[in-house]
Amino acid sequence: MVFETNVIYLFAIYNITPDLILIFVLIISYKEERTPAMLIAFFAGLLQDVFSADFFGLAALTKVIIVFVASFFQLPTKKYSLLYYTMSFLFLIFFHDLVYQFIYALGGEIGFFKLLIFYILPSTIYTLIFGVMAYLILKRKLWQKPINVE
Repeated sequence: MVFETNVIYLFAIYNITPDLILIFVLIISYKEERTPAMLIAFFAGLLQDVFSADFFGLAALTKVIIVFVASFFQLPTKKYSLLYYTMSFLFLIFFHDLVYQFIYALGGEIGFFKLLIFYILPSTIYTLIFGVMAYLILKRKLWQKPINVE
């Protein structure tokens, strides 16, 4: 969490940073069943809320929502091609950022298109880049078949 809140700002581009916690909970949602994944997402989001100055509970809420939606993208084999992973992550990250920014901006003066262009799309793309890198690095470790020793 210290990495997410402090070190990740070294990678900031125009104050946009990748959401590594989101990547983590999405990977968990592809690997685990819905209920444990939602619990992990809730506590990860709550931890993210503790270390941020934003609305308390907003990260936990959006992480749980997105893991619930992501559970419908889980394949029975739990083997994901790069294309499937990338396209589903693109949708899920975009949906997460849309919900998060929409709730965060409620009552504010910022318009939807400005919110979309300056916050949601850049954050989605940047987080997706880190998500694809995580897939490429962890592919064999996360989605290989367990070895049966008999």
